Amino acid sequence: MANATSISEFLLLEFSVIREQQILHFFLFLALYLTTVTGNFLIITAVAFDHHLHTPMYFFLINLAIQDLGSVSAIIPKSMVNSLMSTRDISYSGCVVQVFFFVFFVGSDFFLLTVMAYDRYVAICIPLQYEIVMNRQACAQMVATVWIIGLLYGALHTSGTFAATFCSNMVNQFYCEIPQLLKISCSDSYLTEVGALAVSVIVEFGCFVFIIVTYVLIFSAVLRMPSIQGRQKAFATCLPHLIVFSTFVVTGWFAYLRPPSETPSDLDLALTVIYTFVPPMMNPIIYSMRNKDVKVALSKLFLPEFLSSLSFVFIIHATHQSDCMSIRNEDLIFVNSATNLAEIDTGDPRMKRRGNQLHLDIEDIMPNLTSSFEFLLLEFSDIRELQILHFFVFLAVYLTPVTGNLLIIIAVALDHHLHTPMYFFLMNLALLDLGLVSVMVPKAMANSLLNIRSISYSGCVAQVFFYFLFGGSDFAILTIMAHDRYVAICRPLHYETIMHRGACIQMAASAWIAGILNGILHSGGTFAITFCSNRINQFFCAVPQILKLSCSDMYLVEVGIIMFACFLGLGCFVFIIVSYMQIFAAVLRIPSVHGQKKALSTCLPHLAVVSLLVFSGLFAYSRPRHHTSSDQNVLIAIIYAILPPLLNTFIYSMRNKEIKAALLKLSDLGHFSKTIAGKAFLQK
Repeated sequence: MANATSISEFLLLEFSVIREQQILHFFLFLALYLTTVTGNFLIITAVAFDHHLHTPMYFFLINLAIQDLGSVSAIIPKSMVNSLMSTRDISYSGCVVQVFFFVFFVGSDFFLLTVMAYDRYVAICIPLQYEIVMNRQACAQMVATVWIIGLLYGALHTSGTFAATFCSNMVNQFYCEIPQLLKISCSDSYLTEVGALAVSVIVEFGCFVFIIVTYVLIFSAVLRMPSIQGRQKAFATCLPHLIVFSTFVVTGWFAYLRPPSETPSDLDLALTVIYTFVPPMMNPIIYSMRNKDVKVALSKLFLPEFLSSLSFVFIIHATHQSDCMSIRNEDLIFVNSATNLAEIDTGDPRMKRRGNQLHLDIEDIMPNLTSSFEFLLLEFSDIRELQILHFFVFLAVYLTPVTGNLLIIIAVALDHHLHTPMYFFLMNLALLDLGLVSVMVPKAMANSLLNIRSISYSGCVAQVFFYFLFGGSDFAILTIMAHDRYVAICRPLHYETIMHRGACIQMAASAWIAGILNGILHSGGTFAITFCSNRINQFFCAVPQILKLSCSDMYLVEVGIIMFACFLGLGCFVFIIVSYMQIFAAVLRIPSVHGQKKALSTCLPHLAVVSLLVFSGLFAYSRPRHHTSSDQNVLIAIIYAILPPLLNTFIYSMRNKEIKAALLKLSDLGHFSKTIAGKAFLQK
């Protein structure tokens, strides 16, 4: 290429020059990217492992999910790395690769949607010939054709774009977008790509017309069906595809048919993000929202085989004796899940039907059960679409702290410059945050995805134990970290003597042991009581909500343990406050302004984390109980349980140069790109 010697790299558009906003952009894109990747991987896995989904429609769907994975992975990771490393460059070859793969996957995506429209037409308009027309070989040939056309499509646009000579290396977009690359061309060679774009638009318009005509024929055939149930079933197989296609087309129109501007605006960036993110992210949600086959396949992925093979059906022949009810062993029977539960008539309104499961509401029939078989957690919504939305929102929220804390752990473990007491305790804090957020969020996600609300008795015990283990250890580690900062600033000459390796290990071990004892005390005190109900008014097993189910005075044991834990927590909090009073007094005596800033920079992240944990906890548990609704309780619990682990990584990486340098070494992308650019410059 003629311009390969003149430009060795391009400079992409930055979302912001403010460091804090760059970090925010990284975590936002990380959450969106991981949500998209996880959703599409779930679709691929569900279709691949469930033989009931080995049909043409789901064969095309698995290919669509692969293409969505590819299109979002072609551009988003590089943008995330640039924001994290505070860079904006991309090599010439990297830009070529981005253009090729993005056009390749997006083009294949559109052509596959056309094939899927044809599949729906054959299934509904000529159903008797469906197996003949859409046989295995024909489907494989169609998909192969789609991928080959996408490959040619990518090669055509890539060669047409980079055949031009560029007068600048400033690309006004956060990835190598063809229209923005053509704007910096300074020769007539760009007309080749303009011609290629014109041909592509004509071909895609033909596909668009084909899909519209296909759906006109489909809707005409559906409206002629005499059965309402048949119409609904036909629409159920078509609407997800039609919504995906509409999302793809409408976002593309918004992105590329708006009036062009010389300088990029926030609206331009927002529209581009919508176009690149929304279709791949929404496709799994759309196809799983009302598709029973996909939901069943996903439930098989999440539930062990032996649990899915049996559904427990309680048929109660009760004999009331005063306020209690007895259950005989012969009254408890098992029904295989293959049995049509819709045909089972329990004859008892206290048996609650939920999906393919029958739940026994203990509150209605067993007022003094000592240990219930299972608890019923609070639902976020009983609307299926909102349950799916909750799953994906929690998935994004969960994957963000998991990824962030894993990055902290890996960076500290692999960088020997961070093998100091402060970062040793930070690594323990990241481990505890990982555990804390993993105790309850995955179960809430699984319940929403599978449309259930139950948790076993042992599962609830485990939740309470590990929640108090990680939560107690977390606060103990924060107290130790305050002592570490006190010694480092107020007694710097004795720091290595006091905070030596053995002492640090003993302190961290003491924090974990204290957490284990905390978990044992609270789980033992909570589940020693007798329960009158199995309804927990929270999305996880929260101790205050469990204590409300008690029908004996034994709950006072746990109340006493909570009060004792509060006194210990108050003692730790006072210790932290006193430590920081002495730290700030010592900092103010430092004559150098630079020294004061450096000392404060090591303390402020820890102080921010302590404040976040304490104030979110006070907000969650010190408010009046009778003035808050269930929705408010859930929102406050989410803030307290998820916000600290979510923001701790952000707080520690925002202004910590050592962490940023370690993450840079971890990726090694910045160093690699600069080395290649330097070699190219010397050769030139």
